[in-house]
Amino acid sequence: MNAMRPIGNIINMANVSQLEISQPGELEITYSSIEPSAPIILNSGWNHISLNVIPADPSPVVVFSGLTAGVLKQIVGQNSNFNPSLPAELNTLPFLEPGVGYWINVTSDSTIFVLGQQQASDSKLRLEAGWNNVAFIQKFPVPARVALRELITSPSSNLIRVLNREKSFDPALPDPQNTLTVLHPGNGYWVKVNNEQLFSFRQQ
Repeated sequence: MNAMRPIGNIINMANVSQLEISQPGELEITYSSIEPSAPIILNSGWNHISLNVIPADPSPVVVFSGLTAGVLKQIVGQNSNFNPSLPAELNTLPFLEPGVGYWINVTSDSTIFVLGQQQASDSKLRLEAGWNNVAFIQKFPVPARVALRELITSPSSNLIRVLNREKSFDPALPDPQNTLTVLHPGNGYWVKVNNEQLFSFRQQ
């Protein structure tokens, strides 16, 4: 068994099987549901991905520890970067943020699952006017027009366009003319809006 003495007031028990309390006092225990993310399917080269769970340790090294050694080449976020071949002090992406999409470069096809706490389906994402790189945080795939309803039906018809690596969705077009018809957990998406807005992806 692994034993850990408390340091400070909060201990993450994800990797600890036994806790020793050396002094009398109050102990508050909080439980959270830990489950695997949607599969993150990576093709050799660049991939636009996201997490729909919040991992206990969101550092890139831990999040992508399921990849075979040497497969991960680079992760690019908003004005940040992680390259496992560089010294830690030269990397500017210390952790992956909830609700954000990332570009990841790998040397071979891979599929990973990330353990973490499922994000609430009604979690709010803040969009700035223009393009936003966002995560699709729902647990299951959802038709694009359903998932984006809150943006489409906003008073200003705020949504302009949604892109992933190969497909696009324009709310002004009939569905048969859109190539992006379903949003999938595990994928990242570029979302363009006219105005700043807080919104939630819909499930139905």
